[in-house]
Amino acid sequence: MNEQEALNRTAIVTGAAGGIGRATCELMLSKGWTVLAIDRDAPKLGWAKDLAGIETMIADVADEAENRAMVDEAVRLHGRLDAIVLNAALSIGGGIEEASLDDFDRQVAVNLRGTVLGIRAALPALRRSGGGSIVAVASTHGLAGDAGYWSYSATKHGVIGVVKSVAREIGWEKIRINAVCPGPVRGTGLSTPVEENAAEIYGAIAAANPLQRWGEASEIAQLIEFVASSQASYLNGAAIPVDGGTLAGSGCLGPIIGNEA
Repeated sequence: MNEQEALNRTAIVTGAAGGIGRATCELMLSKGWTVLAIDRDAPKLGWAKDLAGIETMIADVADEAENRAMVDEAVRLHGRLDAIVLNAALSIGGGIEEASLDDFDRQVAVNLRGTVLGIRAALPALRRSGGGSIVAVASTHGLAGDAGYWSYSATKHGVIGVVKSVAREIGWEKIRINAVCPGPVRGTGLSTPVEENAAEIYGAIAAANPLQRWGEASEIAQLIEFVASSQASYLNGAAIPVDGGTLAGSGCLGPIIGNEA
């Protein structure tokens, strides 16, 4: 990539209506990227209206043709594609015996199939740009598991498996692929029901974290933008937790030593 191309980096971000997706778009814009923001919810993309450097598009990531269309649109608008952030996700809890299999199938379609379709759609455009970066937003649920979230966890484990396998397949083409694995993050579509309706659970999750708090979408966006950029040029096939240290423990003991007032 020459100097002029480096100043005209183009990215697609899915699940961009709010939370981590919106924060990622905003940060990328501030870093000089041009962005195509994707979501199924047109009204919630209104935050991007009239902002320079960003366009929006309505698409369902579970649909193969719509994945190809969003890549085609990014190239039509900006002439190239340098990165794609596969952030769109769906989480529906429920026990292994009681949960709806239709809900399971929908999570597979959005979280896992949507990631695969996004990769497949983006690869030709990334090749034409001489390389680039794919960032799949997985989860700490893809590195561990919690009761009642087996279906979501299964899809995110699958995303990480895809990332690691594909990294071995396409790295020689100067196309990197990595997974960013957020822990509990405030203000996302997945966390808002807990924040608003389950104060005790919300507090318990914060208390179990070594940093004693939930993460912010802007903190996850910082890692996503770094991984997408040439600053992470030797990072490939990684699954990086950004969770305040939640997964650092053995699981045997909670935090028994705290800071003195």
